[in-house]
Order: sequence, then structure tokens, then C-alpha cells
Amino acid sequence: MSNTSPQEFVRMPILVEAWRLIPEDLPAIAKWCNGKVKGNSVMFPRIRDKARTLDSQDRNSYAVIGDVIVKSSKGYTLMKGDDFDRQYRAYTKRA
Repeated sequence: MSNTSPQEFVRMPILVEAWRLIPEDLPAIAKWCNGKVKGNSVMFPRIRDKARTLDSQDRNSYAVIGDVIVKSSKGYTLMKGDDFDRQYRAYTKRA
């Protein structure tokens, strides 16, 4: 490896599970993330996402229709659908 010029690197992909909220899937999504259906949203225990809580005393995250709940090795996080679409793409196993 030479240090005389810059080199190119690729960030290693991280495989995560994610579920975009749609009305008919709310009960299954709540079960998957240990949450509860609240109207047109899913309330789930906050693990990492501190910015998406209603107030500083609230220990939950609230995902609404169109949001995506992401499960990684570090727990559940919440992303807006557009942000998720920009950062992730579907994983397909190669045969």
C-alpha cells in the first residue's frame, strides 16, 4: 500500500432489518419491535434514537405512517422514509 497518493475505500455494508409503517401492518410491526399501536403510529421503547421523542421524560419513540423502524445489532432506531431510501437499498442474496 503506497502513501504517495490518496486511495479509495468502500464502507463495509451493514445488514439491518427494517419495516416501513403502513396501516395494515401496524399490529405486526408493533409485535416485531416490542411496541404498541397508538392510533396510526407505533410506540416502541427508545434504544438509540434520542432526537425523535416527544419530550425529554419520554422513553419511547413514535413512528408514524411512512416512517421506517430499523433493527440493527445496536437496537431499534427510527428514520423518516425519505432518509431511509437515501441511505439503504434492498439486500438480495447472491446464489
